[in-house]
Amino acid sequence: MNEKALKKLEYDKIIQKLASFAVSPMAKEKIQNMRPYTAMSDITAAQQETTEAVSMILRKGTLTLGGFKEIRPQLKRAAMGGVLSMGELLHIASFLSVCRRAKEYSKNENKAEVYQKLDELFALIVPIPQLEDKINMCILSENEMSDNASSALQKIRREIKISNEKVKDQLNHIIASPAYRNMLQDPVITIRNDRYCVPVKNEYRSTFQGMVHDQSNTGSTVFIEPMSVVQLNNKIKELQAEEKKEIEKILAELSALVTEQKELLEANMTLLVHLDFVFAKANLSLS
Repeated sequence: MNEKALKKLEYDKIIQKLASFAVSPMAKEKIQNMRPYTAMSDITAAQQETTEAVSMILRKGTLTLGGFKEIRPQLKRAAMGGVLSMGELLHIASFLSVCRRAKEYSKNENKAEVYQKLDELFALIVPIPQLEDKINMCILSENEMSDNASSALQKIRREIKISNEKVKDQLNHIIASPAYRNMLQDPVITIRNDRYCVPVKNEYRSTFQGMVHDQSNTGSTVFIEPMSVVQLNNKIKELQAEEKKEIEKILAELSALVTEQKELLEANMTLLVHLDFVFAKANLSLS
């Protein structure tokens, strides 16, 4: 069918309406690129899928695909040895959740219910709960790794917490001491260059033992790291470097687990894009 005939039939308006019922960008793109079928076997099969999806929606509500995002570029990069970010791994966990929910949706409580076309499609979806649970256990958000991601990370963070408390105790002792009262601009603990410091009046900078990390805009205050906490601050910096290294190790391990399931994830993606398309047709039909 030529483009002039399609335009005359307002085919583009039908396509736009159908695309509005799809959830994923992948299904929307599939719909935008559609052209009318010409083989009767394809037409009959597609209509049967739509009819079965309408029946399923009327019986149990529509298939929910919230959280369905494209993950194939991430799968490709991980397969090439790349390390996925926390956000990317959470997207994969979200996709796995969609797979699991789609599988649960397809279960026929009434054994008399038979959906010849769709049952075959749903049967091919393979949830991977071990990978989904592992990612969700390790990663709390796009920027936060859970303490429980590994015993090593848990230990490092516990040591960081203890060291921070020791530094604060030392500094609290200094700002509460009468010996330093006149030297301090304010009795507070501050952070400069990721180091714990106290604000010292500029005239006492040579008297107050410690390392100068910054000064105020007026120059009246210098922010000094007291010598008594330099070693503890150094230990915190070392622990933070260890923490970063351990997080990278965990991300690499999770990325390797994703790569092990690459083919299965890609197969699930293809199935879910098609199901998204089929249920978009069914919802358009019902509308």
